[in-house]
Amino acid sequence: MNDLTDINYTTLYGRFQELMSKNAPYCTKKRKGKIQDMTCGIICEYNPMHRGHEYMIEELRRAGVGTVVCLMSGSFVQRGDTAVTDKYDRAAAAVRSGADLVLELPFPWSCASAAYFAAAGVYILSALGIGNIAFGSESAELSRLRAAAEAADSAEKCASDASQGSAAAHFARIEDALGCGRLPPNDILGVEYIRAARRLGTATEFIAIKRAGAGFHDTDPSAALPSATAMRAAILRGELPAGLTVASADALCAAMSAGRAPATLGALGTVALWRFRSGGEELGRYAECGGGVSGRLVRAAAESGSLADMLTAAATKKYTSARLRRAVIFALAGVLKANLDAMPSYTTVLASDARGRSFLAAARKKAGITVLTRPSAALRIAGAAARRQTELLLASEGLYSLALPVPRPAGSFMRQTPLCID
Repeated sequence: MNDLTDINYTTLYGRFQELMSKNAPYCTKKRKGKIQDMTCGIICEYNPMHRGHEYMIEELRRAGVGTVVCLMSGSFVQRGDTAVTDKYDRAAAAVRSGADLVLELPFPWSCASAAYFAAAGVYILSALGIGNIAFGSESAELSRLRAAAEAADSAEKCASDASQGSAAAHFARIEDALGCGRLPPNDILGVEYIRAARRLGTATEFIAIKRAGAGFHDTDPSAALPSATAMRAAILRGELPAGLTVASADALCAAMSAGRAPATLGALGTVALWRFRSGGEELGRYAECGGGVSGRLVRAAAESGSLADMLTAAATKKYTSARLRRAVIFALAGVLKANLDAMPSYTTVLASDARGRSFLAAARKKAGITVLTRPSAALRIAGAAARRQTELLLASEGLYSLALPVPRPAGSFMRQTPLCID
């Protein structure tokens, strides 16, 4: 099965019909370029928050959006890496840079491949009654992205090419169906958002904002609007990139002074090498570790002295570096594929302003998902799915605390509280 897109939506469809019926007053239509209910969600990472992200929020305001709700990745991000700074610092920077409410896209979905990342994001925002979702796009051509989503869904019904890795086969199907070149990274996520909404049966309206500034993989931090890739590289060199928002730069400086940033996946090298050198048949059970991935990592770990060397030794055209990083993180945290197939049971408030809190107070009355204010409240949520989400959250935060320049106690994040500004 294709682990990039093999999500079991069947049991979720009926649940979403119930949610969307309950949240009907929040569902929206877009007329003449204006967004009617004045609320819009953004599924994001803000790793770090930069002027390109700020520009996107400003564009939404110009289109008539009154409340911007950001669903932001927690401590581990979609490319299979640690977030360079703490989720509360990033969320605070987002609210101070124009967002109204920042909620957590929880682990493990925050660290999963595009289809899982998108599905969890659309699920949470729709469960809160948010009918508009905006995303950055290289093309900003919604009709083309919808066609790509339809092509991908149709092509998946055909037999997969066993000679290609799952990601390569997935994108090849889209290219063949559309007759165009490979979609760039932000457009790929846009396609997955559209596919998730179609499969979940939501009434989501999508707004594609033309990406401004440097390309996704551009590495020049001196560009007018540098990419997040370039800024992360600069931060790891000890530099303060010019492309950050003022609030993001302030938060980063404070975090670095306190030893809370930058977090690096390489800091987990010793524990990762030990885990894969230890081997064991159970490794193949973890998400992203199937199809021979765990075996390659075990062999690479035996001959490597660092995580970077291990990942380089294990990489092939079939197994991308992002998949290998995710496999390592999921094995360390104990994430099974079934955990990704099960949608989130709750989300957590990371930061808000008065408008964001007003929206949340109204949304909670009809929400189809639990919204926590304090992380420790997760320990009191009933149900097997919620308990498993909390177990994985604790495992991931324990790992993240070791990836910091000054490691923190494993449970310290449970005592954090969201930033509330007027």
